[in-house]
Amino acid sequence: MVVQASCKYTGYKLSCLTIHPHESYHSEPLIFGTGSADENTSNRITLWSLDTNKLGAFDALQSLCVAPHESGDVLDIQFLASSSAVLAASSSGIVSVYQYNYLGENMINLTRQAQSSVLFSVNGRPAPVTGVSLQDDNVAAVGDTGDVAVFPFTRVHEKLVPTRVLSDPDGCALNGVSFSTPSQIVTVNHAGRMRVWDLRQPGNQSVRAVKSQPNILATSSYAGVVDVWDVRFEDAPLRSVVISESPVWDVRFHPTRNSQMVCCSEDGSASLLDFDPYQKYPQGGFVPEQTRVDGDEMVLGCDTLLESGGIGLSAIDTRRGVAIAIADNHAVYVVGGLE
Repeated sequence: MVVQASCKYTGYKLSCLTIHPHESYHSEPLIFGTGSADENTSNRITLWSLDTNKLGAFDALQSLCVAPHESGDVLDIQFLASSSAVLAASSSGIVSVYQYNYLGENMINLTRQAQSSVLFSVNGRPAPVTGVSLQDDNVAAVGDTGDVAVFPFTRVHEKLVPTRVLSDPDGCALNGVSFSTPSQIVTVNHAGRMRVWDLRQPGNQSVRAVKSQPNILATSSYAGVVDVWDVRFEDAPLRSVVISESPVWDVRFHPTRNSQMVCCSEDGSASLLDFDPYQKYPQGGFVPEQTRVDGDEMVLGCDTLLESGGIGLSAIDTRRGVAIAIADNHAVYVVGGLE
């Protein structure tokens, strides 16, 4: 299935990755961003260009620009395509906004424009912001304290000031956040518990999603399991699939194919999963690589994108027929042929 691959060594530890959401023409480079968390060098936000027509060539993957991130490790980044900006979550408890401008062919300028105050703290000391998500003019950030900070985002240069803070009733660190609708956010905590929050409701309660707006989400876990959820039924996942004996650090849905997602693991493997969460599954819910069953018993199929090499993969994303992953050996890996 995988026909092409590229690799780029960066020389510093990469911590997070996201592909620009704009679906450009295949003749145009794919833009993605990475953040770093390195004890030995200054941390940074980097924007990259990937020519998907030149996979395997030494110049297929190029660094476009680098901006220093002086506020701790970068734990999550997200593009704000409408504002030509990048949001960065930090281990120092803040969220920063970087704006990029195109200066010419293959040239981008990236500068920090604004940041929040410390959003989360424990005993007066900043606590990490572990994830950010955005929807229209709203941003949600989650942290190690089990809190969710929600704030508006209208202009790149304005300071980010939370208008609402919610707390996970379990009192457990939150690892991820995503908007399911403009007025609802979904969080997952360290214990694997998913919660849906309705921002239209007052108070500090988590609620179920509106049943007329179903949404399928996926989470990964330290146990090597990928869970597929329907936010209408948050008490238990629809499917729990064992991917690896090592932690699965990241899982992302394909942007245009709702039945596909990619994931990566501490053991160095990356997989493409193909599933229908509402089909009947045999006991166990998992079939080895490249195995499919026709008819009513369609099961999850798994194609290996990168073989387990003992070097952990910490993040992965997919778009336009390629998957991009970052590894503990300071490298960016790209595999193609997913379409």
